[in-house]
Amino acid sequence: MKQSIYILISCLILVAGVPMQTSATEPTTHHVCQDCDPLYHYPQYSTINDALAAAQPGDTINIWGEEVHPPGSGIIYEYNEHLVIDKRITLTCDN
Repeated sequence: MKQSIYILISCLILVAGVPMQTSATEPTTHHVCQDCDPLYHYPQYSTINDALAAAQPGDTINIWGEEVHPPGSGIIYEYNEHLVIDKRITLTCDN
């Protein structure tokens, strides 16, 4: 019985000495746009690959559906990029 208590106490001391891993961060939304409003305070990128490089697992990459200049042209800007998505993210588009 004494030996069991000694082993239990030793295990508790070892576990208590190990730092807890706390890497839980809030997910971030990264915005990809060509004409980003600089007044907004969120991560903004001009390419999907730049946003992907900055994103952490669980983050969202939001691609803005923007018209090519001149406004009213009806032509939406296209992103022609080769993507390698090697982490769990949400990829979405506004507009």
